[in-house]
Amino acid sequence: MKYIALAVMACLFISVSRAQNPYYDALFLKRYGELKNGKASIDINGINGADTLQLNNISARYVEEGNNIEDMFNSTSDNPFISIVPGKKSQASSPSSFLSGALNAAGAVDVTTMVDGMAKFLVERTKQELSIAFFNDFKEKLEAEEQLRLLFPATYQNLKVIGDEIYMFSGYIEMLREGFKKDISGILINMRKLVNSDAMKAAFEAFPPLKTMLSGGLYLADQLGEGHHIGDAIHSYVINDEILADSLNLLEPDVFGTLVVFDFVSQSLRYANPETRYWISFDDMQAFKDELTFKIYLGLLFQQLHLYERQRGIKLTLVGKGVRDLLREGASSLVKLSKLRDKVIVPVLSKGARVDKSFIQIKELNNHPEKGAEYQNYHQLFSASLDFMETSQGVYQSLVDGHELQELSNYIMSFRYLSDMHMDISEKQYVSAISDLASWYRDFVIDRITEGPLKEEHEAFLKAFIKYGNFAAIVAKAETSDEVQQAIEAVALPVGSSRIKRYTSFNVALNAYVGLYGGYENIEINDEDNYQLAAGLSAPVGVAMSWGGKGSSFSVFLSLIDIGSVASFRFNDDATESVPQIQLKDIISPGVFGVYGFKDVPLSAGAGYQIGPRLHEVTVDNADMVSETYGRFSVFLAVDIHIINFHSKAKKD
Repeated sequence: MKYIALAVMACLFISVSRAQNPYYDALFLKRYGELKNGKASIDINGINGADTLQLNNISARYVEEGNNIEDMFNSTSDNPFISIVPGKKSQASSPSSFLSGALNAAGAVDVTTMVDGMAKFLVERTKQELSIAFFNDFKEKLEAEEQLRLLFPATYQNLKVIGDEIYMFSGYIEMLREGFKKDISGILINMRKLVNSDAMKAAFEAFPPLKTMLSGGLYLADQLGEGHHIGDAIHSYVINDEILADSLNLLEPDVFGTLVVFDFVSQSLRYANPETRYWISFDDMQAFKDELTFKIYLGLLFQQLHLYERQRGIKLTLVGKGVRDLLREGASSLVKLSKLRDKVIVPVLSKGARVDKSFIQIKELNNHPEKGAEYQNYHQLFSASLDFMETSQGVYQSLVDGHELQELSNYIMSFRYLSDMHMDISEKQYVSAISDLASWYRDFVIDRITEGPLKEEHEAFLKAFIKYGNFAAIVAKAETSDEVQQAIEAVALPVGSSRIKRYTSFNVALNAYVGLYGGYENIEINDEDNYQLAAGLSAPVGVAMSWGGKGSSFSVFLSLIDIGSVASFRFNDDATESVPQIQLKDIISPGVFGVYGFKDVPLSAGAGYQIGPRLHEVTVDNADMVSETYGRFSVFLAVDIHIINFHSKAKKD
């Protein structure tokens, strides 16, 4: 801007220093004249560029204030020697014409390279300001939300280390990326910490089954992820004190009894050679067609349940009745015994066969020197294991002639979500893992809470988790710096140098505001006002005088130029090497605005008036102009870009 001002001053100085008399004026006008009907006919319609300045000076010397050169020579004075060809009517006004001429002369300067460079700078700085704001906001959210800190512990520590140097985030991006990968890879482990934290205490109190759903699902998902068979995972969970009866009964009173009986049935059907398969085959089950064999089997199962109850000092119940009592009632009914076989034993073996097939296949692939199990193999195993888990419903249905236990279905669905997360993480499908967790949290936490304030609190957490979790997932998966930058640009929302005016009592700076505007433009038609609604992207550059000190600011902004059209082009196309020719007069846009800078973000809202720039749109091949200057009343919402700091006065403590 300093160079623009110097250019204007130079033009003014040159014009003042030129000789001002009829001789030199005649030599100048001769270039635009010819003899017609005994008079010098002067056509000034083709004058442009620097000659406009001299014409205005001539007009100021020979034309009265308020008149134009055509009327003054042809009508008012009825000049017998000179006639002015009708067309443009140059207004004569000594000081204003002089200044107008000076500006027009300066306006002819080709500033294409400078304007395009400025537009690229503003576009890049806009993205940087938003990125800095995003990281700063991420840090503040982590400090405020315990749930986020527990799920992203490495990221939280990294942002604490970076501290006030967050504006240099690009220098720390690799450290942040590794932190994101560590957090998402270990998010199931971090969820265990979340279960035992005070952050979830109120939610667990509002919906007691939630803790069991989460902790149980995490345990089973971990077991599968570590390579354990689903049969062993359920057994260790139900039998080996991984859970308590009271905990599962929080889901629904009959859930614990159902799962214990289901596990006993599963373990009772184990195959003799575990290297070959986990459960007996359908051919082996044919022995149960013999009533004697089947009753001996059920009697032994009954005895195991009896010992289990005695050793633990508990009584397994379904719908208020003891499980062994229900078995005793069915002992004399062949129909009930057949139902137990069809609803429990057959599904266990049929679903179990799928599990065995996938489990053995993975084992063989991993033992092969040149092969290895792939994602699809593990996906099939996890899917078969979850389907096997669902057969536990048959225990309840066969013993009490009831329908499905709804909370057991929800419990298994929770397990399915968490298992999918484990699979996604193992395959580095981080975005899918974040999506699975968000869906789980919506279905099993938020939708189960009825209390208004508590629900809103967890909805706010989920919103923040989705925003920052998706960002972390994209960056963690990125392989190049360009991909990281794209991730930042994709999710960063509206602090950098724009903080200066917000934390000083007074500041003067060269400033730009890049953003959206809306308002009225007055483009005159036949010297009459013609107000029209207008909206678009503006990028005024000028001097801002600002008052702040508490994180926000108020500024009086004097715009000098507006390169919104070029900035708009560069937001959409940063690959084209150069833009069409632009002159200084095409972007001059003097105006005055009142601007409010929002607290702690580089966003500002303003309102005011400016002389609109002639440059209206830039494409690869063309720069579209309006023929005349026009006025614009507008409001805007824009990113505040502090370009050069001229003066700052520190706030008083």
